[in-house]
Amino acid sequence: MLAANDEEAEKECITESLEWGTHIDKNKTDVNENPSGAYNKLSEALRQSFPHEATCSMFCGGKKCKYCCCDTWKDDEQAVKGLYSHWVTENILAMSRPITKYVKQFDIISQFKRLGLTAIINLQLPGEHYSCGDGLHNNEFSYRQQDFMDAGIFFYNFGWDDFGVVESMTEMLDMVKVMQFAVTEGKVAIHCHAGKGRTGVLIGCFLVFQNRVTANEAVIMFGLEDLVSADSTSGQVCAGL
Repeated sequence: MLAANDEEAEKECITESLEWGTHIDKNKTDVNENPSGAYNKLSEALRQSFPHEATCSMFCGGKKCKYCCCDTWKDDEQAVKGLYSHWVTENILAMSRPITKYVKQFDIISQFKRLGLTAIINLQLPGEHYSCGDGLHNNEFSYRQQDFMDAGIFFYNFGWDDFGVVESMTEMLDMVKVMQFAVTEGKVAIHCHAGKGRTGVLIGCFLVFQNRVTANEAVIMFGLEDLVSADSTSGQVCAGL
């Protein structure tokens, strides 16, 4: 059995784990307003009915995709230079997909090492958004994941359709558990295409699981409004959170 002091220490440790994230604002009370998607029903239907290559050209901008070209990003939109990115918590970075030329130009791998980022979780499917930016390597992703792994950065790929939802709660829980492991090893970077819709849903689910809070509380406390609402469909919000 645990001694009284040990029991107190264990309780304190658990509390720190549940309240993980130093910037939680417990005084925020607007937790009853449900998060919503960015698109109306017509817009969602159009995105889901068009062929993928047409979706890229019409909605993303193709080679001029704003999430694949860093020229227009402000400094405060680049927690990692060369990536549309920001810290959700002190251990979780939400980011757009890396682009090989920017990985080299801004030495993104060295930035990861310096910032303590030890894992990437990629939520894209191989071959998606191939018309955006500089295209893909071997019809898979916009960067060479092996370059990061060679530098000791773990790589995980849990792809699901853009504007879509995961097939089951079990699948989402698998992602959350891998993410939970990753943050015990260091800081983790999450990305889909833009680093918003799918990225925000996974981070939101992880924070619900990790902190034992409701979905609305996670969105408000951790400032996920922009991520969850910006590029998420209503289906993603409802199914994920």
